[in-house]
Amino acid sequence: MKRSLGRRIMDWLVLHGRRRYSIFALSGVSVGDFFVPALPTQTSVMALALLQPKRALLIVASFSLAAVVGAAILATLLLSVESYISSVQPATTSEIYEEWLWIQEFIKNYGLWGLLAFSMLPTPPRLMIATTVLAGFAFPLILATVFLGKVIWFGTVVTLLRHAPDLLTKAPFIGKRIQSLRERYSDKN
Repeated sequence: MKRSLGRRIMDWLVLHGRRRYSIFALSGVSVGDFFVPALPTQTSVMALALLQPKRALLIVASFSLAAVVGAAILATLLLSVESYISSVQPATTSEIYEEWLWIQEFIKNYGLWGLLAFSMLPTPPRLMIATTVLAGFAFPLILATVFLGKVIWFGTVVTLLRHAPDLLTKAPFIGKRIQSLRERYSDKN
């Protein structure tokens, strides 16, 4: 029976999760989360936070930097095709073009706030990165915003797991996963 990529990563995590290199290996794999949505980035962060609670800052920093690398690759790809996209704009007299100008102005006013908000969610902010790149925001500003949002997200998750794992095991959805990780790891020792 063939195991999924996520399952193989989690099995590897059970075997190697207490070692420092596992943080770097799994954060490196999580760069692909921008392109392969099925990667277990959030589960990896949660498991590492439970297995290595004293390395919370390293976990948060590594996974946040991995998100920045993924965002940088995505933004670079978008910048490379931006000239083509801008050349196919509709005629200036159409209603669609006026709506497009309104959308661009809205993104210029609130785009970074939206990017920050979407970066504080579990999934990578692919669409918000695309809109901010196409709206002309500076590349370092986009990456700094993604980093800040992911530090807030991963920092919150790691802090909760470090200080309240028993409370979280009672929470719906996440509790079952935390409990299964605890049981699987305790079975291996």
